[in-house]
Amino acid sequence: MHTSPNEPLRANPNPNFPLVVSPAKAMAMLDCGRTRLYELLNAKELESYRDGKSRKITVSSIQARIRRMLQQNHGA
Repeated sequence: MHTSPNEPLRANPNPNFPLVVSPAKAMAMLDCGRTRLYELLNAKELESYRDGKSRKITVSSIQARIRRMLQQNHGA
């Protein structure tokens, strides 16, 4: 489902597109609130890590979440 921590990062095809975002930006991207975002993180639906005191969420996991939701809705 998600990439392995040992798997090398591939080059970003669009250097203007970030690899990680803050929780506030992730909430905007997913059009959800803080509670829902942390529910998704706790359910391992999104990948994140701590960088000092800040949390970073991978854009690839946000995109994967959207793909899964579209597949569920189209398959139902």
